[in-house]
Amino acid sequence: MTRKIEVSQLKPKVLWGFIIIFLAIAGSSFSQSKSEESLRDLIIRYHFDEALEKLKKTESTEIKTLWQLAYCYYKKGKNKELIELLKDFTPDTTMRIYRDWLLGEAYLREKKERDAIKAYANWKDATFPYLEKMALTYFDLLIKNKMYAKAESTVYDFKKFGNAQLARVSEFKMLELKVKTEPDSARKILTQMFKNKPTQWVYNMLKENFSPLGWEEYLKGSSLLYDARKYEEALQDINKCLKLIPKTSPRLGEALFARATIYTAINEKREKGIAELKQLLQKAIYDSAQIHIMLGSVYRRIGKEEEAIKELGYWLNTTNKAFRKAGLWNLAELYRQRQSWSLCAPLFAEYWRYAGRDDELADNSVLWAGLAFYLAGEYDSANYYFSTIIDQYGKGYETFEETAHWWKAKSLIAQGKYEEASCTLDSILALPSRGYYYYRTRIWYGDYDSSNFVQDELEELWALEKAKVDSIVRASGEMTEAIPGGPNLTRALFFSEIGILEWGEKEFQNYIMGAGKGLTLSQTWAALKLAESLGYTYTAFLLSQRMASLIKDSLVARRLQYPLFYIDKVLSASREFGISPFLLLAMIRQESAFELYSTSRAMACGLAQITPNTGKRIANELKLDKYSPELLYDYELNIRMGAYELKRLLDDCGKDLACALARYNGGDSRMAIWQNYKREAGEELFLENIDYHETRHYTKRIIANYYAYLELWKPLQ
Repeated sequence: MTRKIEVSQLKPKVLWGFIIIFLAIAGSSFSQSKSEESLRDLIIRYHFDEALEKLKKTESTEIKTLWQLAYCYYKKGKNKELIELLKDFTPDTTMRIYRDWLLGEAYLREKKERDAIKAYANWKDATFPYLEKMALTYFDLLIKNKMYAKAESTVYDFKKFGNAQLARVSEFKMLELKVKTEPDSARKILTQMFKNKPTQWVYNMLKENFSPLGWEEYLKGSSLLYDARKYEEALQDINKCLKLIPKTSPRLGEALFARATIYTAINEKREKGIAELKQLLQKAIYDSAQIHIMLGSVYRRIGKEEEAIKELGYWLNTTNKAFRKAGLWNLAELYRQRQSWSLCAPLFAEYWRYAGRDDELADNSVLWAGLAFYLAGEYDSANYYFSTIIDQYGKGYETFEETAHWWKAKSLIAQGKYEEASCTLDSILALPSRGYYYYRTRIWYGDYDSSNFVQDELEELWALEKAKVDSIVRASGEMTEAIPGGPNLTRALFFSEIGILEWGEKEFQNYIMGAGKGLTLSQTWAALKLAESLGYTYTAFLLSQRMASLIKDSLVARRLQYPLFYIDKVLSASREFGISPFLLLAMIRQESAFELYSTSRAMACGLAQITPNTGKRIANELKLDKYSPELLYDYELNIRMGAYELKRLLDDCGKDLACALARYNGGDSRMAIWQNYKREAGEELFLENIDYHETRHYTKRIIANYYAYLELWKPLQ
């Protein structure tokens, strides 16, 4: 029998006055018992086993209990229980999309694809945060189950539905459909696409649907797979190419070179690759300069520096742009690691001139041309490249411009041009970015004071700061207006009440990008306070940046940009492990932007971005009971783990903050190379020498965040 449960609190409200917002902020709208609050907290912290135990003991038939059960079943992969719970359940319109999505997911996991198709068919809800995932899964299932007519109509729906992502993929989905319905036509289209602009998607479509392919397609495709670091798959395809290619083909050498190159990327086959490259040199059936450059790149990778220098010197002998750049870059990097400044400087300069600004390594090459000339004592040449950065890079590159100004100032000081150096440093202070070198400049001038803060006052400071913004909003004279409602905000409120912050955060984000896009000053502030009170700190952080641009008080605006979310947990962890709460906040701000369930490509989780392996090690060292990777989303545990790891790394690095942060992000494998430069010119050169762009940017950004927090959150007077 179908159960229909009316949920009045889920129906969209026409007006959302400040009374409702105040009630939500004060917690009055959540009239829960202590046990319910505990259940909510267990769900927020991903303690699903304990939450399920509590839920099974309750006899409640309330709608919130049903959704809490559904969420826990979904997260724990209890698909049969989830299907049984939802299959006869008819929620109100606002929540129906979640019922259908969860049923689709559960049926798909149980390999009941026809049932999944029925559930996913109701994907057309433009407000649903997981719309694209649901719609594309539906289409793929239609193709898999040969329901081509429905698939075709679905593609047309993608085009006209008004969702940008679905519109972008509609042509590709139409081509996937054509592969099944008109294979000859589809092959011609794909072959032409692969010839004009080869991509891994087109190659996979050809390989999956029209194998065996021709040797030229396998040759080109193996190159795409190699670039994607899918080396074993690339090796399989290049071997297929070599079986098909005529032995008299002028491109046989190219194919043999491709296979040797792939071998060198696979550790256990590297020596075989080197041997094949040497054989190709002897046979003289491929460009010898490219072979020498590849050998040099491999030798550099495995630490055979003398052999690498000899081989990479052939960069002058090839007209192939990619290999010329590879030879130049690898040789320049090798000399840089040797601290042979006079040798690497002209190579970096040549790379910049040859490759151009649009090259992915352009920023590194022009900066290191300047740095190497500076370290070699060739200050005029250094100033030329630093000035090039200042003149050619504009909006969006302020932190890069900061870097160039700083090193140009140091170069001018080395030449005794103190007045010019002072003007250059003043230019850093005028930039809006306020990055790492902004604070280094202020420290240089003696204009930065971070002393005398009292940790115990931070919670009070944060409350007072919000009260100050209240006063600014009232003084603006702006009419106090209701923030607009809508299904996203409705669901965000409900999900917070029952502890499903993961979905609620997405709903609030969609609200801000949709109905809440044009909020006034007072509405933005109301939405920010509401988001924080509901536990949606990532959305609150985004709104705090928007709010900072709307108010005129510079100190208040800056403090909003560096909020004290989770300050009670941060203070607790900082006291436990003896590190600054501001350092912990600075790291969280950069790592996750206060997004509770943030997950990186490397599977780093939570506020402090702890990987499962690191989490397991820390759990053992802290002697934690019942640890599992999903508990990395327990915000209190995650903050503790982040504080513990920072403390450990600071101790290992002799309290060297830059070293500790670089290791936190980049690991230990490259630290020995980066560390060499600290003896030469201190922290700044150490940071610029980090050859992982992400780690270099990350470390500088956190130190800048740390300086900002220290300065902005002064103690109460």
